[in-house]
Amino acid sequence: MLQRRSTEHQTVNLQPHGLGDKGVRNGQMMKVAVAVQNDAICPRLDCAQCLIVLDVRRSAEQSRKVLDVTDWPARGRAGRLAQLGVDVVICGGLCGFDEAGFDASGIRLISGVAGPIEEVIRVVCSGAIERDHDYWKENCE
Repeated sequence: MLQRRSTEHQTVNLQPHGLGDKGVRNGQMMKVAVAVQNDAICPRLDCAQCLIVLDVRRSAEQSRKVLDVTDWPARGRAGRLAQLGVDVVICGGLCGFDEAGFDASGIRLISGVAGPIEEVIRVVCSGAIERDHDYWKENCE
């Protein structure tokens, strides 16, 4: 079942206090995983073809890795991402057991996001992203 944490638009601050202890303080690196399907944010995390894992520091992308997740088992995804040091996951939506896994792992989840992958990455690097927001509109204006 597809679930979203919130039905209202909410800006998530990725700067120092936006992620509590996992914020970007004093140039500290933050790992952000973005669920991808066909060059766009995947509508459901469990259907993602890959995850782009970004290392972000001081509002700039430092590095990027693409992880093929098509063979990852449905359960245990959050634990695997926690082992990789991921702080934040951005996706369209997720199923109930994924949500429970993220709650237990301490990884910050930003769901309800839609749009072209590079536009969303640009917004992530700027320091804030809106939960339940469609970034296709900004790309077309």
